Amino acid sequence: LVGRISRWKGQDVFLRAAAEIARVHPGARFQIIGSTLFGEEEFERQVTALWQELGLTDSVEFLGFRDDVDACIDQFAILAHASITGEPFGQVVAEGMAAGKPVVATRGGGIPEIVLDGETGLLVPMGDSHALAEALCELLADPVRAERMGQAGAARILREFTTERMAERVMAVYDTLAGRTDKRRGNARPPAEKDAAPINGRV
Repeated sequence: LVGRISRWKGQDVFLRAAAEIARVHPGARFQIIGSTLFGEEEFERQVTALWQELGLTDSVEFLGFRDDVDACIDQFAILAHASITGEPFGQVVAEGMAAGKPVVATRGGGIPEIVLDGETGLLVPMGDSHALAEALCELLADPVRAERMGQAGAARILREFTTERMAERVMAVYDTLAGRTDKRRGNARPPAEKDAAPINGRV
């Protein structure tokens, strides 16, 4: 799990899922990457207490803030996402997919636009640690399927979410708002004279 230590990022949900998984896959190891920001130290204390209470001190490692997150993700078998509030986009999920990792993520916000459930990863309800554990166990039990999902995810990111592709989509929105079609698709409407009128002496 990658993300700052914050209640809405669901580190507590992830820990409860890890406890379930450990009973089925005692050799599984988990990492939580990220640190607190914005005065959320009390939640961090709660997470640490839960980690100890659940007996996860040997199987779950807190790595804190890292400036080599890409290298950490490369070592994962699966990237988990446990946010209990919808992510506006879900950059970490996209980064995990780009690295060829299958993802198990919560169904909310922009995540379902990135993860194709059952194809590039699995989606679970927000705040449901049991569903998260079941989905992670499903992929741990079928590494061939997990690898196939990772490959499909990497292909999806290259196809749909590169900087160039996202820029094209933003420009398409501006074209629509301006009453034009996308010139790059060959259907541009010729600008009206008022469109070409100079502003402060410049066109």
